[in-house]
Amino acid sequence: MRRNDLSKLFYWSMYFLSFFPLWIIVLLVDVKSLLEGTDHKYTEIMSIVLIPCGVFFSMIIQKKEFGIRDGVSDKFIILGAEECKTMTTDYLIANVIPLIAFDFAQWYEVLKFIIIFLVIGCLCITHNIFSVNILMELMKYKQYDCRLVNEDNIEISRRVISKNALTMKKGNWISVRQINNEYYLE
Repeated sequence: MRRNDLSKLFYWSMYFLSFFPLWIIVLLVDVKSLLEGTDHKYTEIMSIVLIPCGVFFSMIIQKKEFGIRDGVSDKFIILGAEECKTMTTDYLIANVIPLIAFDFAQWYEVLKFIIIFLVIGCLCITHNIFSVNILMELMKYKQYDCRLVNEDNIEISRRVISKNALTMKKGNWISVRQINNEYYLE
């Protein structure tokens, strides 16, 4: 059976890691709150334990899925490629920064955040929105909008995630693995 789509667990880990800057801020706020003697120390302790665990397991899942090279891959010639340079900034401004407004030292605020976070996550995963991920960028992966042609001379446009500078590979063959209907991984 062809492995077209990555696991839902992988999508959740990518979604979770896309909020990495927010997790750092939450940890800093919670540590500061604990040092100042907060009345809600269990909220802070839970997030100080759970957030690093979530980041750690999500990174393991991400690294495992990105490292898989078995299964069926498709070969294409690159007709054109353009790097998606503003995706991370756009994503942070639209999705991550507004969530800093929550007071993560209060149970009620944490609950509101979790509800919004899960709803947005369900929508992203249901609609195969394979968004940006800062840690993926730190691993040297970039996203490219590519026009590709296969061996049967069928032209398609897809977003390709690669460590290679695809803008410099016009006319070259690449071997990719399909992530979903929109994304390929080289």
